[in-house]
Amino acid sequence: MLSVWVDQKYFKGRDVSQDYKKAAELFRQAGELGDSRAQYYLAQLYLHGRGVSRDPVEALKWYR
Repeated sequence: MLSVWVDQKYFKGRDVSQDYKKAAELFRQAGELGDSRAQYYLAQLYLHGRGVSRDPVEALKWYR
């Protein structure tokens, strides 16, 4: 849970400079550990190409 909170700081730019690439890295780490919220946010980044290359197929993988 803490990880997603920190990740969202980079995703939304709260108290830190917005950094989608850093958010993607952190969401991936948490997502690989089974954090469903992190998986959702990572999918959003892939869907919209923020911090990662736009990849709807990869987004779908993380939505599942």
